[in-house]
Amino acid sequence: MTRLFLSPKLKQSLAILSYNARDLLKKMKKYEEANPFLNLKYPQQEMQDLSWLEAESQESLIAYLEQEVAVSKYSVKEKKLLTFLIYQLDEQGYLRISDQELSQKSGFTLAQVRQARKDLQKIAPVGVGAFNLTECLLLQAQAKEDFNPIAREILTDNLLEIVADPNKWQQLKWSKSEIENALVAIRKLNPNPASDYSPVPAVNYLIPDLIFKFEDGQMRVLTSKYFLPEVVFDEPVYQELKQKSNRAEQKFLTQQKKNYREINAAVGQRSETLLRIGKYLGQKQLAFLKTLKKNDLQALGLKEIAEQLDLAPSTISRALKYKYFECQGQVLPLNLFLVKKVADQSQEKIKALLVNWVDQEDKIAPYSDEELVQLFADKDIKLSRRVIAKYRKQLGIANSYQRKSK
Repeated sequence: MTRLFLSPKLKQSLAILSYNARDLLKKMKKYEEANPFLNLKYPQQEMQDLSWLEAESQESLIAYLEQEVAVSKYSVKEKKLLTFLIYQLDEQGYLRISDQELSQKSGFTLAQVRQARKDLQKIAPVGVGAFNLTECLLLQAQAKEDFNPIAREILTDNLLEIVADPNKWQQLKWSKSEIENALVAIRKLNPNPASDYSPVPAVNYLIPDLIFKFEDGQMRVLTSKYFLPEVVFDEPVYQELKQKSNRAEQKFLTQQKKNYREINAAVGQRSETLLRIGKYLGQKQLAFLKTLKKNDLQALGLKEIAEQLDLAPSTISRALKYKYFECQGQVLPLNLFLVKKVADQSQEKIKALLVNWVDQEDKIAPYSDEELVQLFADKDIKLSRRVIAKYRKQLGIANSYQRKSK
């Protein structure tokens, strides 16, 4: 078997290409610490938005949770998703975004998002990652072994709104004193799980790697270099020390300059590669970028992009994985542009049709999978029942029996 040998320089270049903008920023700071001649020159507006990255000891909920995830035993992929969810938390520590929307924004499946939310909720402080107040309090109640059972049942059955109005207590099965005792227990819970942490300004933690802008009807593509610092080498100090150094010291100095050149070249190559890919994606998915509606996405795979840009599919994969783009004020995953082709249609178009038909169906007699197959066939889209069932599950749509109104 022939093994491909990768030089340290190439390995570093591939690693830098695989970093998203946020991870690259952290890596560049480590390069700056390791090389005495290397300095980072930041864009004028960059520091205000990303100052939270400067102090890792900052007593904020975001920083604490991020550190907990970093040292956990989750896989790299699971950590990426958990970190994404952490950045969606509001100032109280709530995750008030639906799982379906999180799935669309992150590029992960609905099942993966649901599991990640559960995993996030296992991290202290209890209540973090809750969708609303009731879930936040219920998570805390479930964590207490001796918690008032009636109070726990009130939270489980989502009766908090009724309990809050004494005029409605007659609708409940408990006595007045039992309800009052339950309220005493509930009031001891913390509705603000982030209260013990320093507030963090509401900023966009996801740094886009590509930006698509529409100006005068024309689309422009920008890279993250407008958010990231420039790598600068202190040549005057380098020359001064080199003149005063012995042979061994000069060898060290020369190596530092070589390291700088390799890092700078790799960062520049990353930006160039992303820009080339971004321009092709912008042309191919122009209709989607104008509307940001997923059913406007065209079928597109790694192989097609690689062939058009004369790059390896693995390079395209590294360039897109775990990275984000910004368009019309939204930050979305770059792999959203990759759309599988099914029956000569984009996967997203098929899903959009499926959702539309289910939304408009007769709730007393909902469509069976076989009937949905026929609806697609009427549009010259040939799908099997297995494929319909697969997309239903991905979209969180129950089967016809479960959807039927009783």
